[in-house]
Amino acid sequence: IYAYNSSGNSPLSNVIGLTTLAPPRTVLLTTESTAESYDGSVKGGSTADNFGTETSLRVGGNTAGGSVSSNVKTYLRFDLTGQTVTPTGASLRLAVVQSGNLAQSGFTFTGALRMLPEAGDTWTEGGITWDNAPYNNPATNGFQAGTISLGSFSISDPLGVPSLGTVVTIPVLASTLMTNKGANGVV
Repeated sequence: IYAYNSSGNSPLSNVIGLTTLAPPRTVLLTTESTAESYDGSVKGGSTADNFGTETSLRVGGNTAGGSVSSNVKTYLRFDLTGQTVTPTGASLRLAVVQSGNLAQSGFTFTGALRMLPEAGDTWTEGGITWDNAPYNNPATNGFQAGTISLGSFSISDPLGVPSLGTVVTIPVLASTLMTNKGANGVV
Protein backbone atom coordinates (compact mmCIF):
# COMPACT_ATOMS: atom_id res chain seq x y z
CA ILE A 1 0.00 0.00 0.00
CA TYR A 2 1.28 3.49 -0.85
CA ALA A 3 -0.16 6.56 0.86
CA TYR A 4 0.16 10.33 0.41
CA ASN A 5 -1.57 13.41 1.83
CA SER A 6 -5.15 14.38 0.95
CA SER A 7 -4.08 16.97 -1.63
CA GLY A 8 -1.88 14.40 -3.36
CA ASN A 9 1.27 16.54 -3.40
CA SER A 10 3.40 14.78 -0.75
CA PRO A 11 5.92 12.04 -1.46
CA LEU A 12 4.61 8.49 -1.21
CA SER A 13 4.95 6.79 2.15
CA ASN A 14 7.10 3.79 2.81
CA VAL A 15 5.66 0.50 1.56
CA ILE A 16 3.28 -1.16 4.01
CA GLY A 17 2.53 -4.88 3.70
CA LEU A 18 -1.04 -6.06 4.11
CA THR A 19 -2.34 -9.60 4.45
CA THR A 20 -6.01 -10.39 4.05
CA LEU A 21 -7.53 -13.37 5.79
CA ALA A 22 -9.55 -15.97 3.96
CA PRO A 23 -13.27 -15.62 4.61
CA PRO A 24 -14.72 -18.00 7.21
CA ARG A 25 -16.23 -21.15 5.80
CA THR A 26 -19.20 -23.07 7.08
CA VAL A 27 -19.21 -26.85 7.05
CA LEU A 28 -22.38 -28.78 7.84
CA LEU A 29 -21.81 -32.20 9.36
CA THR A 30 -24.65 -34.55 10.14
CA THR A 31 -24.72 -38.01 11.64
CA GLU A 32 -25.52 -39.22 8.12
CA SER A 33 -22.60 -37.44 6.37
CA THR A 34 -20.31 -40.46 6.15
CA ALA A 35 -20.21 -44.16 6.93
CA GLU A 36 -18.34 -43.34 10.17
CA SER A 37 -21.05 -40.94 11.46
CA TYR A 38 -23.74 -42.31 13.78
CA ASP A 39 -26.42 -41.36 16.29
CA GLY A 40 -28.17 -43.46 18.88
CA SER A 41 -29.88 -43.31 22.27
CA VAL A 42 -29.36 -45.64 25.21
CA LYS A 43 -31.95 -46.05 27.97
CA GLY A 44 -31.45 -46.95 31.63
CA GLY A 45 -34.83 -48.72 31.75
CA SER A 46 -34.00 -50.96 28.75
CA THR A 47 -30.33 -51.69 29.29
CA ALA A 48 -29.88 -54.43 26.69
CA ASP A 49 -32.03 -52.88 23.93
CA ASN A 50 -30.75 -50.96 20.91
CA PHE A 51 -32.61 -47.85 19.71
CA GLY A 52 -30.40 -47.00 16.72
CA THR A 53 -33.26 -47.10 14.22
CA GLU A 54 -35.39 -44.51 16.05
CA THR A 55 -35.84 -41.34 14.02
CA SER A 56 -35.82 -39.06 17.09
CA LEU A 57 -33.01 -38.96 19.64
CA ARG A 58 -34.22 -38.82 23.21
CA VAL A 59 -32.68 -37.17 26.22
CA GLY A 60 -33.70 -37.61 29.81
CA GLY A 61 -32.46 -37.70 33.35
CA ASN A 62 -32.93 -39.33 36.69
CA THR A 63 -36.39 -39.36 38.23
CA ALA A 64 -37.00 -37.28 41.36
CA GLY A 65 -36.27 -40.41 43.43
CA GLY A 66 -32.87 -40.84 41.76
CA SER A 67 -33.80 -43.88 39.63
CA VAL A 68 -31.91 -44.31 36.36
CA SER A 69 -34.87 -46.20 34.84
CA SER A 70 -35.95 -43.07 32.94
CA ASN A 71 -32.40 -41.99 32.17
CA VAL A 72 -31.64 -41.59 28.46
CA LYS A 73 -28.32 -40.61 26.89
CA THR A 74 -27.75 -39.78 23.24
CA TYR A 75 -24.50 -40.59 21.47
CA LEU A 76 -23.48 -38.64 18.36
CA ARG A 77 -20.49 -39.49 16.21
CA PHE A 78 -19.12 -37.20 13.48
CA ASP A 79 -16.37 -37.91 10.98
CA LEU A 80 -13.99 -34.92 10.80
CA THR A 81 -11.44 -36.64 8.55
CA GLY A 82 -11.67 -34.04 5.78
CA GLN A 83 -11.51 -31.07 8.17
CA THR A 84 -7.89 -29.92 8.13
CA VAL A 85 -8.33 -26.35 9.42
CA THR A 86 -9.24 -25.70 13.05
CA PRO A 87 -12.61 -23.92 13.01
CA THR A 88 -13.06 -20.65 14.90
CA GLY A 89 -16.48 -21.77 16.11
CA ALA A 90 -18.74 -24.79 16.21
CA SER A 91 -22.24 -25.56 17.42
CA LEU A 92 -24.59 -28.49 17.71
CA ARG A 93 -28.09 -27.79 16.39
CA LEU A 94 -30.98 -29.96 17.58
CA ALA A 95 -34.66 -29.60 16.71
CA VAL A 96 -37.22 -30.03 19.50
CA VAL A 97 -39.82 -32.67 18.54
CA GLN A 98 -41.29 -33.35 21.99
CA SER A 99 -40.96 -31.62 25.37
CA GLY A 100 -42.22 -34.28 27.82
CA ASN A 101 -41.37 -33.47 31.45
CA LEU A 102 -39.49 -30.28 30.60
CA ALA A 103 -42.69 -28.25 31.00
CA GLN A 104 -43.25 -29.41 34.60
CA SER A 105 -42.55 -26.97 37.39
CA GLY A 106 -39.50 -27.93 39.42
CA PHE A 107 -37.99 -30.10 36.68
CA THR A 108 -34.53 -29.11 35.46
CA PHE A 109 -32.92 -30.38 32.29
CA THR A 110 -29.19 -30.05 31.73
CA GLY A 111 -27.60 -31.49 28.63
CA ALA A 112 -23.84 -31.93 28.81
CA LEU A 113 -21.92 -32.36 25.57
CA ARG A 114 -18.99 -34.68 26.25
CA MET A 115 -16.39 -35.95 23.83
CA LEU A 116 -15.22 -39.52 24.22
CA PRO A 117 -11.55 -40.46 23.90
CA GLU A 118 -10.54 -42.28 20.73
CA ALA A 119 -10.93 -45.63 22.48
CA GLY A 120 -14.67 -44.81 22.71
CA ASP A 121 -15.11 -44.59 18.93
CA THR A 122 -15.91 -48.28 18.57
CA TRP A 123 -19.71 -48.13 18.94
CA THR A 124 -22.16 -48.39 16.05
CA GLU A 125 -25.71 -47.13 15.61
CA GLY A 126 -27.08 -50.65 15.32
CA GLY A 127 -25.15 -52.05 18.27
CA ILE A 128 -25.06 -49.47 21.07
CA THR A 129 -27.01 -50.24 24.27
CA TRP A 130 -26.99 -48.92 27.84
CA ASP A 131 -24.92 -51.94 28.86
CA ASN A 132 -22.16 -51.52 26.23
CA ALA A 133 -22.16 -47.75 25.59
CA PRO A 134 -18.59 -46.46 25.86
CA TYR A 135 -17.75 -44.46 29.01
CA ASN A 136 -21.34 -44.77 30.24
CA ASN A 137 -21.64 -44.86 34.02
CA PRO A 138 -24.68 -47.17 34.23
CA ALA A 139 -25.38 -46.28 37.87
CA THR A 140 -25.74 -42.52 37.29
CA ASN A 141 -26.74 -39.83 34.83
CA GLY A 142 -23.04 -39.24 34.09
CA PHE A 143 -20.08 -40.73 32.33
CA GLN A 144 -16.91 -42.41 33.50
CA ALA A 145 -13.72 -40.36 33.83
CA GLY A 146 -11.84 -39.60 30.63
CA THR A 147 -14.48 -37.72 28.65
CA ILE A 148 -13.91 -34.08 27.66
CA SER A 149 -16.49 -31.31 28.11
CA LEU A 150 -17.47 -29.46 24.91
CA GLY A 151 -20.45 -27.45 26.14
CA SER A 152 -23.84 -27.66 27.85
CA PHE A 153 -27.45 -26.56 27.72
CA SER A 154 -29.87 -26.12 30.63
CA ILE A 155 -33.59 -25.46 31.13
CA SER A 156 -34.99 -24.91 34.62
CA ASP A 157 -37.97 -22.63 33.98
CA PRO A 158 -41.07 -24.30 32.47
CA LEU A 159 -41.73 -21.05 30.56
CA GLY A 160 -38.31 -21.36 28.92
CA VAL A 161 -39.01 -24.73 27.30
CA PRO A 162 -38.48 -24.42 23.53
CA SER A 163 -41.63 -24.93 21.48
CA LEU A 164 -41.93 -27.86 19.11
CA GLY A 165 -39.96 -27.31 15.92
CA THR A 166 -37.54 -24.87 17.57
CA VAL A 167 -33.89 -25.45 16.72
CA VAL A 168 -31.75 -25.30 19.84
CA THR A 169 -28.16 -24.26 19.18
CA ILE A 170 -25.53 -25.36 21.67
CA PRO A 171 -22.13 -23.68 21.32
CA VAL A 172 -19.23 -26.16 21.22
CA LEU A 173 -15.58 -25.51 22.03
CA ALA A 174 -14.25 -25.88 18.47
CA SER A 175 -10.56 -25.84 19.37
CA THR A 176 -11.09 -28.62 21.93
CA LEU A 177 -13.07 -30.61 19.37
CA MET A 178 -10.33 -30.49 16.74
CA THR A 179 -7.31 -30.93 19.02
CA ASN A 180 -8.80 -33.98 20.70
CA LYS A 181 -10.11 -35.82 17.66
CA GLY A 182 -8.34 -39.12 17.28
CA ALA A 183 -6.10 -40.36 14.50
CA ASN A 184 -9.22 -41.77 12.85
CA GLY A 185 -10.75 -38.25 12.62
CA VAL A 186 -13.92 -39.31 14.44
CA VAL A 187 -15.44 -37.42 17.38
